Amino acid sequence: MSAFPRGGAVTPPTPEAKSEGATTNNSTDFLFGSSDNGDKKRSKKRSRDVVVDRDSKVEKHFGGGGVQHFDSKKPPTILSLTISSLTPSTKVFGYVKTHISPSLTLISLQNMLTGYVLRKDNEPPLSSTLPLGTFQQFSIVSIDKVQKRIQLSPSTTLINRGITSDQLCVGFVLKGTVKSEEDHGHIIDCKIQGTSSFLPSKFNSKTLSINGDYNFKIKSYNEKSKQITFTTEIENETSVIPNHVSPTASAHTIKSLLPGQKVKFLITSLSRNGLLIQFQNIHASIHLNDLAPDPEWRPKFKALKGQELSGVVTLVDSKSQIVRVSMLHHILSPTPKLSLPPLGSVIKNLKVLRYDTKIGATLHGDKKPYLIFIHEGDAHDTKEAKEVFKEGKSSPNVRVIGFSEYANVVRASSKKTVLEAEVLNTSDVEVGMKIQCEIVKIVEGGLIVNLGNNVKGLLRNEQAYDIPRSELGKEYGLGNKILMRVLTVKNDKVYLTAKKSLVQLKNVYSDMEIKEDNKTMGYISNVTSSGVTVRFFGKATGMCSFTRLRAELGVEDIQESYKEGMVVRCRILGVKKGKVFNVSLDMGRKEGEEVEEEYVVEVGEVLRNVKIEGRGEKGYEIIHKGVEMRLPYEQINDEGEVDTGLKVNEVIKKVMIVEKERKYPHTPILTAKEGITKAFNTPSRLSELKLGDEVVGWVCNKTSKGSFVRFCNYITGICPTIKGGGEFNLNQTVTVKITSLNVSDPKNPKILLTPVKEGKKRKVIKLKKGVEVGRVEVVDIKKERVNVRLLDGRCGASRLRIHYSNYLKQGDKDNKKSNKTEEEEEEIGANHVFADLKVGSVISNVRVLKMDEVEGVTYVDLGNKEQESDPSETSKFLTGVIEQIVPNRGMFVCLSPGVKGWLSGLEIDAPTSTLNELSSNFHEGQMLKVRVTKNEDNKINLSTFKKSTSANKQLKVGGTLNVRVNRGLKEYDAPALMVEIREGKVGRIGLEELKEEEEWSNMPLAKGYENGVYISAKVLTVEPTIKLSLRASPSDNEEVKKGTILKGYVKSTTKKGCYIKLRSGLEARCLLKDLSDVFIADPMESFKAGRMVKCIVLKREKDKIDVSLRESLMNGEVLSFDDITLGDKLPGEVVRVESYGVFIKILSSDVTGLCHVSELSDEFVEDIAGLYDLGDVVLCKVLGVGKEGEKGKVSLGLKKSYFDDDMDEEEEEDDEGESSSSSEEEEEEGESSDEGIKPMETDSEDEDYVKNLVEKMEKEENDNDDDEEESDDDDEDEESGDDSDSDSDSDKPIGFDFNGENKVDSDSDSDDDTDEPKQKKKKKLNMSDIDARELALASGDADSNPESPSDFERLLLASPNDSTVWIKYMAYHLGLNNPGDARKVGLKAIKRIPGTEEEEKLNVFMALVSLEVNFGDSESVKRAISDASKSNDVEKVALRSGEILTNFGLGKTDKKEKEAALALADGHFKSYLKKLKQSVGFWLGYMKHLLKTARGSDASDLLKRSLKSLPKHEHMGVSVKFANLEFEEGSVERGRTIFETILSEYKKKLDIWFVYADREVKSGNVEEARGIFKRLAEEGGRGDKQMKSVFKKWYQFEESVGGGGEGAERVKVLAREYVEKNM
Repeated sequence: MSAFPRGGAVTPPTPEAKSEGATTNNSTDFLFGSSDNGDKKRSKKRSRDVVVDRDSKVEKHFGGGGVQHFDSKKPPTILSLTISSLTPSTKVFGYVKTHISPSLTLISLQNMLTGYVLRKDNEPPLSSTLPLGTFQQFSIVSIDKVQKRIQLSPSTTLINRGITSDQLCVGFVLKGTVKSEEDHGHIIDCKIQGTSSFLPSKFNSKTLSINGDYNFKIKSYNEKSKQITFTTEIENETSVIPNHVSPTASAHTIKSLLPGQKVKFLITSLSRNGLLIQFQNIHASIHLNDLAPDPEWRPKFKALKGQELSGVVTLVDSKSQIVRVSMLHHILSPTPKLSLPPLGSVIKNLKVLRYDTKIGATLHGDKKPYLIFIHEGDAHDTKEAKEVFKEGKSSPNVRVIGFSEYANVVRASSKKTVLEAEVLNTSDVEVGMKIQCEIVKIVEGGLIVNLGNNVKGLLRNEQAYDIPRSELGKEYGLGNKILMRVLTVKNDKVYLTAKKSLVQLKNVYSDMEIKEDNKTMGYISNVTSSGVTVRFFGKATGMCSFTRLRAELGVEDIQESYKEGMVVRCRILGVKKGKVFNVSLDMGRKEGEEVEEEYVVEVGEVLRNVKIEGRGEKGYEIIHKGVEMRLPYEQINDEGEVDTGLKVNEVIKKVMIVEKERKYPHTPILTAKEGITKAFNTPSRLSELKLGDEVVGWVCNKTSKGSFVRFCNYITGICPTIKGGGEFNLNQTVTVKITSLNVSDPKNPKILLTPVKEGKKRKVIKLKKGVEVGRVEVVDIKKERVNVRLLDGRCGASRLRIHYSNYLKQGDKDNKKSNKTEEEEEEIGANHVFADLKVGSVISNVRVLKMDEVEGVTYVDLGNKEQESDPSETSKFLTGVIEQIVPNRGMFVCLSPGVKGWLSGLEIDAPTSTLNELSSNFHEGQMLKVRVTKNEDNKINLSTFKKSTSANKQLKVGGTLNVRVNRGLKEYDAPALMVEIREGKVGRIGLEELKEEEEWSNMPLAKGYENGVYISAKVLTVEPTIKLSLRASPSDNEEVKKGTILKGYVKSTTKKGCYIKLRSGLEARCLLKDLSDVFIADPMESFKAGRMVKCIVLKREKDKIDVSLRESLMNGEVLSFDDITLGDKLPGEVVRVESYGVFIKILSSDVTGLCHVSELSDEFVEDIAGLYDLGDVVLCKVLGVGKEGEKGKVSLGLKKSYFDDDMDEEEEEDDEGESSSSSEEEEEEGESSDEGIKPMETDSEDEDYVKNLVEKMEKEENDNDDDEEESDDDDEDEESGDDSDSDSDSDKPIGFDFNGENKVDSDSDSDDDTDEPKQKKKKKLNMSDIDARELALASGDADSNPESPSDFERLLLASPNDSTVWIKYMAYHLGLNNPGDARKVGLKAIKRIPGTEEEEKLNVFMALVSLEVNFGDSESVKRAISDASKSNDVEKVALRSGEILTNFGLGKTDKKEKEAALALADGHFKSYLKKLKQSVGFWLGYMKHLLKTARGSDASDLLKRSLKSLPKHEHMGVSVKFANLEFEEGSVERGRTIFETILSEYKKKLDIWFVYADREVKSGNVEEARGIFKRLAEEGGRGDKQMKSVFKKWYQFEESVGGGGEGAERVKVLAREYVEKNM
């Protein structure tokens, strides 16, 4: 390792040292272990780290920042550096750890921290400026405390900040940036104001890169000119800064101090965990982490007070006044690269150098140039760290889990689970490996699992089951552990499978292991018409052709027979370089058939009634479930005699699998020894061995030293001759006792045995129900039961177990901490009833509860409860265990083995927040006190409430109780929210009781109140029905009186009117005439149950209330008959059409008049019904008013001539307004707010409203035009390869949304609009009492927020042909959940908008299509599209409708709904294909649809098909646009391939090259775009004018991406070279 250049010694401290301040914080040291607890009381008995330095009177400014001071009797504490205590702009000293890439480097920092450096675009690779294995200076750029990331920078600007020119001197080491290379050297910029610097070539021994930051030493310095001459020869320099303040250089401050500088200092005081020092006028500190490890450091440094010592500055934080110095040897002096052990290696023969409570231990070994740190949590699986590590004593073996290169420290663990772990990092993972994985995160498309030691892998959803499912089951929940197998490891990423057939597969072949005729399993990764592709473990893949499938298996429909993800058995037919290229499926199956599970051999398993299939050299051959096994001749009897007398086909009643051969093919070995198969105490794992156990085995070998006794799985112990082992015979079955046991080395366990004599055997306990068996020991733990063995006796071959419903937690201290490290143990949660148990735990007071015999084996159920749970008792509480949780419903609770009851969520005495998160607050296996409420027909209902707390007692008026929302219950007194109550009761919550009145909303049941949610409700009534409320305060019914305006909910609507719910128990009636100021054709459709309305009380007689919904009444402005005078011009609404005339209701009044047929028009009217519809808003003139006795008769006129004078007046007013607009504006600006607001003219303001909408739509159109122009070629003489006119619509965004804005660029351009004469201005309304709402609408203030149908009708008076208003009107009805009314508005708009307004009409048609897509069915969608095609351009309709259908399908989350919607879109495009096969735009729209739905291959096929139908001159243009679509919606790689294919044929087409480059830029691929320009410049063969275009485009590109930097200059150079070459 090359050392960082040292900065030299800084002057020792002076008595006049200035205080630098102090900060307070807590500290924790990873190496020397010291923690500070602030103001907490400390123990009188202090550790040696807390001894007060009595001889020194510590002043609070000593040590600088980052030091916590106490009173004079307590030493200060140096705070440890953590990611929370660091701040940006801090300068640090770091070790270059590794280069992840040319642009990313990791840096090792103090206190086990790690930072990273990112390279900027114009900088050289980091490997050239930051040599690996060296210490360098950095400045902290940013700190992400959440992600725990520290970004660093070696920038000269940041490092040299604070240094001034008067602090420079010869020998000073500085960071500098290489700016340029000259003839005699390099110009260096050290970012110090007023200075200039140069590195002569004769002083340079390095290869430097432009813009790189390097360290330089000052060779000479001219103080007058501030000229610096640098040298790079600084490695051997040891004295850079003088030991005193030089007359020619200023003293250092914290701001000018640099990390890496070597300083000489004096110790001012000793702290609890380090040294407080001073040099020049700077106070600093040295943490114990930066001192050479020494338990006796305190007396050593106390003796050195007053002497000059050397150190290196490692951190400078000028803001917090923190300066840290290190005295570590490898930082002080240059040393070779650190030699650290590899990750995962085991280190032995270590001693404990130091142990720090709650921190960890520091270890060291002979001839090891590094220290080992063991964190307290990594010390042991069960013991505390202080029990494992004693200072000065030997340490157990440890395994490397990480490094701190900065401190030259190895991070390790001594936990047994880590030492024995199969997977410590990704390099340990092998293809085909079985691993128990924990699910830690659910991501889109799969699960992230933990393989161990935080090594992550990915399980894709399709790899979860043999037959892929649409959704994963609950077994794949977070925290669950699943046995998986490694499929492949790619780029340090592990991919796994949980397919049962593949996990249990006996023979796993990977890559080069595959040979011909191998039989194995794989899964289908692709199904095509030509065959199926099969994936195996690793990179191996195979192909089985359709021809072979049909010939061998009779497959006719390959798509029906095989699905992606299915597991299949196959035979390998041929191999090439480890990748299968030809396979045969010998066990194909159809969808739905189960895969035959492969039998998994388990050592210790007892097999019954096995048949001898043959005789071999070493024993009998047996086949069990397709697996070949061997029964050796010496394993027939307990005496060990060789028995070859058994015959083929003879059946053996019972055998046991004792081991598997170590050599391939790992044949299972059996034994038929009765002493072993019946004893059931032959251990098969080391974890089953316990000191003092009596176990059964057989003698596998005899020597002079004794007999070697073999158990299952090759576990072997020795019974010495002197202990009686010499009396055994070879292969004899023996019972022995374990007297000594050492399994610290699993590969070489040491087991000492002695024979068990008859007189010493434990007493035999006869088991029967109720017998006390005393103590038992746990040997195995499962989720539902633990297997145990007797400690106070023996019971033969019976299997003993305790079900979790029969176990009561104990107070035994030994059982409080569970440490389940056995592979076979299932995951036990912290709340599980067995959480206090571990293998080896002892359970007392156990008795027999039940005995069963299954296939000759006796199973004994034990328990330590005082009495069993009796479900027949309903008064007592029983102890049960949660077996299964059903979210939002309840849980099943196990009372005893085989007996469980249902505990509804309503029967759980808990707040609703707990009930809504059952899975978070309750856990399977958790113990729970419950009471039986019902036990009938084998159905048990449970409750956690006391018997005295029944549902009837909770149901008191004014009381509160928990209820559960059930949207499936039939509503009574609808609309209402129906809820479930305890004991099967049902309650009702009216809409008016869901929220406080100020929080009411329209259709409240459509928002929230999901099915199954628990809520707390207040009881309003109990009889005759249970009515509840969610409101905090009751409603006041007395305040409802005549004239009161209030809210309500529609209860029901008829042809005569509707009923409205105002309060609980208070309803009102609204007659038809009072529903609205305007005519409503279908009241039942407009006023649906649940709609919130605002009404005014007309009269009240007790509980009989009449209300009105008319806005005019609520605003207090209603025209009466007396207010109407002859000649008035008023707006009205058509309410009735007859053959003799039209009846019109005057708006904001109750007056209806007749317009006779003769007064309808200046022209003759043949068909009145075709001219006017019900609901049309018109402007009419009052021609006659009834005389006395004829009140109510009003004659009206609609002739155009009645309003001509008004139009002339308006035009004159407009002319005057235009001529004096500027002066009026000035006057308005000068007016004071006190002068009031001038009355607004409704006609001009209406026009502003329309103008605003038009400008908005034109702006969107211009934006889209700009986007298209960006990609156009500006080279005038270049030929374009496509006809932009023929398919311009295909590039436009198409579609529709209900925000009233269309996503389509209108083809009726602004040019067309300018040719048309200006529309005549609207008729001025002669209304003296227009209401405020109409005034706001007319002024444009309320344009974007109309609130009622009348508002929209007023807007349409101003803009009857504006599709935007019509579409907003439709959206208004959809917001009220009235698609029927929205449909009627759309159809009305189509009739009203004239045929000349093509684009406006098309917009409304598309709105209707969108409405049917969202609210209709497939038939109504097709009908709407067909109607649109009849009246509009077919291509536009087809494209825009297709876009709507595609987006609708992509927006669906349900898989089936999504497939159905996209199928409808597919059918749409196919239906128009024949009609529009000559349309380039339609072909491209269809291709875009396929790409958006992830069907790139289908889109490519469609492109080929389109080229057959389109004229040849269109081919290139279509191909280019398809390549663009690939970049936007599909695959970038496919897009590049298409561009390259086109350019191979049209190399001279510059416009295609430029489009290609532009597409790469828009996709963020700057380097690829630059490569395209390079190819153009290098290929040549073009004229000067074309090359000029190339260099011009390239230069513009470089300026846009690089700001005109180095790239742009390079283009200029190449252009000049081209000109010079061709002149």
